[in-house]
Amino acid sequence: MVSHVRLNRLKRKQEILRQRQREQEEKFRQMCRNARVEERNLAKEIEAEQYAVLVKQLKSTGFPIHNVTLLVGMALKAKQILDGDEEQKTRTINEYTRLYQDFVEKQRQQEAARAAASAESPGTYPPYSGEVTE
Repeated sequence: MVSHVRLNRLKRKQEILRQRQREQEEKFRQMCRNARVEERNLAKEIEAEQYAVLVKQLKSTGFPIHNVTLLVGMALKAKQILDGDEEQKTRTINEYTRLYQDFVEKQRQQEAARAAASAESPGTYPPYSGEVTE
């Protein structure tokens, strides 16, 4: 009788441990699902931010970003060049890199000039970078 009681007690204890393990496994699966959802959402946010940066850069060049036909046409032309002859591809990448570096340098100089101008006239503030100034 004593061993039968002990056996039942041990079996109950085993079942409790199994139930606890199942619950922990379910919690772990849920945490993994949540992590995957969070990772997908983060990837979407990163992509959206990358697009926002790209649009901001295009706007700052004065490019007519609302002309989708022109934008897509230029992208397709650039893709043809990049998919073509290796020598032409290298020349094009070097040219585009140089143009971009010149653009960035001009942007920095303009920002420095605006900062210097605002420092000279303490009653005014530089324009908000998100606004379009004419």
